[in-house]
Amino acid sequence: MRWQTSYIAILLCLLCHSCGGCYDHRLMVPDGGGGGHILTPFGCLVYGPWEIGHDIYNKAVYWEGKEISSAGVDYSPLQQDLVFELLQDGSVQFWFKHDYDSSLTTRTSPDASGVRSITNERPADSDIKKVYKTGTWKVDFRDSSLTIDFGKENGIPLLKGKYKNLTSTYFDFQEISYFDSTYLGNKKRLQMAITTYYTHPWINKF
Repeated sequence: MRWQTSYIAILLCLLCHSCGGCYDHRLMVPDGGGGGHILTPFGCLVYGPWEIGHDIYNKAVYWEGKEISSAGVDYSPLQQDLVFELLQDGSVQFWFKHDYDSSLTTRTSPDASGVRSITNERPADSDIKKVYKTGTWKVDFRDSSLTIDFGKENGIPLLKGKYKNLTSTYFDFQEISYFDSTYLGNKKRLQMAITTYYTHPWINKF
């Protein structure tokens, strides 16, 4: 019986080692350094909820691949208020910051240099009055295309574009459109690129 117990223990150890700690390969892969793991693009997208990460977004206009104008634009109140989470099953849940029962931002005391840091805390379920679960999302990692549909009843525009600079903490989202306008004295077909910036207010644990 003792040798059977030892054999089972060794077998379980080998199984865990062979599956790399039994992690989800959709979410993370070995980092190549022999000890840790890094998130896959899918893992980065579902690592936590997303909110606007900068004060302004960028609107740029191009002609034949050359940038001819670029400007920062203030986010709308709706964009600033929205927090959304891309779930692993392809659904989207979202809520609005004005629905928080209490402030989820902790402002710490200044350090010796007078610098005051701000930390976002993960809310308890009871801190958010209303969570909407009517959205869906899909992604194509071959060309980085990403579509987020919040549903038709909430007045939130469909997000359809491509993610850029995707990491575990932030990503840029770029929407491309085309329009006709006069440029250099002639009617031209111009390209507009709107780039918004998103960051995690907190992260999940896999």
